Amino acid sequence: LDKLAHTSYDLMLTDLMMPDRSGMDAVEAVARDHPNTGVVMFTGYATVDSAVQSMKLGAFDYLPKPFTPDELLDVVGKALEQTWKARRDREIEATYSDAEKAIRSSLDLKEILNLICTSVVRLFKVKGTAVLMVHMKDQTLEVASFHGLSDSYLKKGLMESSKSIPAVFQSGEPVLIEEESFDASLQYPQEARKEGITSILSVPLRLKDAIIGFLRIYC
Repeated sequence: LDKLAHTSYDLMLTDLMMPDRSGMDAVEAVARDHPNTGVVMFTGYATVDSAVQSMKLGAFDYLPKPFTPDELLDVVGKALEQTWKARRDREIEATYSDAEKAIRSSLDLKEILNLICTSVVRLFKVKGTAVLMVHMKDQTLEVASFHGLSDSYLKKGLMESSKSIPAVFQSGEPVLIEEESFDASLQYPQEARKEGITSILSVPLRLKDAIIGFLRIYC
């Protein structure tokens, strides 16, 4: 626990019976003060009650002694997966919470679009994202907001909806294109490659039955 006060750890392995304090106390302290650290408890005094109690307090698993190295590795592997998933879930919840608060406190559409773009990049760990709006008169696309893309890529030229992933307009469904399809699907394929983009997910934005724009996610 002293080490956890100064350094982050993915997983703690603790015995139930120890000289100075019980493993239950350690599990409870980690769950309360260090939620990003998982816990596996082991003991030679295996009982159903202690197993249930340790899980209720926050332990991911319970390993009775004696155990083999393979059993320990198996339990540790599963506990690490649970730890990382729980940490990721908390990050997502925090991002959504921040986004919800910002949207509720702002009537500025530009701020909301910027928040969408930055949140998508943060949540999905992608290169960048952009919101493109369709000008109905000439069917061109305008960048309304973006995050993670260079100015040179954004200023590559006028974008036409009929030449920039037209399959989204045709199907009305999200479309993913990989680099090998850039020449056939993008208006500016070489600029995309120069930007380091290898795939683009294009999601239509609708107002009733009309597609008014796209959310594009760049990997």
